[in-house]
Amino acid sequence: MEHFVVQEFVPPEVYEKTGEASIQLINPAMTAFIQAIREDLGKPITINNWHKGGPFKYRGFRPEGCGVGAGHSAHLSGKALDFDVEGSSADTIREYLVANKNKYQMITRLEDAVNWVHADCLPIGNLSRIHIFAP
Repeated sequence: MEHFVVQEFVPPEVYEKTGEASIQLINPAMTAFIQAIREDLGKPITINNWHKGGPFKYRGFRPEGCGVGAGHSAHLSGKALDFDVEGSSADTIREYLVANKNKYQMITRLEDAVNWVHADCLPIGNLSRIHIFAP
């Protein structure tokens, strides 16, 4: 995958057990999305950075019992990513995604009022728009 490595999608304990095969825990719609937005914006994106000594390790797939997020989180099924885009605010990226819904049809939901971007592909009833939800 251009621009990303598997460690950016899974925490260290998962990567240690399954290595490169860990990518199978991420819904293909999410890897396609993050690759597309990275190419379209032309800016680096940070999901997990634990493998580079950074603090983020649960912004992609979250294993049961990790203690992060809601008990019904889309992260538990590999259908959500939290990320930052270098040089852009989370609000700016959310606005961009909503304005370009047709280009990123795999994204169904965005979390509002957080300083990172949470995008997921959980099924919702109305696919003509992106649902914005509160944390």
